[in-house]
Amino acid sequence: LLGSITALMAAGNVLFSIKLHHLMGRILYGQFVVDEMFAVYEATELKVVAHMLPALVYMILGIAQLHPGFRSSSLGRHRCVGRPFFVAALLSGLGIFAMLTIPFGSPAWLERIIVTPWALWFFYTGGRSISHIKKKEVLEHRDWVIRHFSVTMGIALMRPAWLIGWTVLN
Repeated sequence: LLGSITALMAAGNVLFSIKLHHLMGRILYGQFVVDEMFAVYEATELKVVAHMLPALVYMILGIAQLHPGFRSSSLGRHRCVGRPFFVAALLSGLGIFAMLTIPFGSPAWLERIIVTPWALWFFYTGGRSISHIKKKEVLEHRDWVIRHFSVTMGIALMRPAWLIGWTVLN
């Protein structure tokens, strides 16, 4: 849930008014962090949007894909949603490499060291899940999709944890 809220907040420049996005950020992270965060985001808005819009689509579709009732009620619908789910994953994953050029409230080298292994694992788990379903190995596919989405939640929750820790330490 917190990861979905974070994804919505990060995509807020596109989806919500900037004032509402600032208010939500201040409530969760505090004034100082939000001002610093928006200064960075406004300078690199295209990179942020290129990463966050597919990430938002991915999160919404992922919640549906992982719901057992959705999967079991209609295999055709599950497949139909699964394809854009992985396209959004690919686009968002590629966008994370563009995002690594944006220092975000920390030394840029430290953030790159932390985020890069997560991004590589994200691509690996996504690739494994696709390869299993191509071989009709449904149970293995399901396990790797769960891992894939779990990596995403880890990445999404890393940002608020990082911001809270950064705020406490400063």
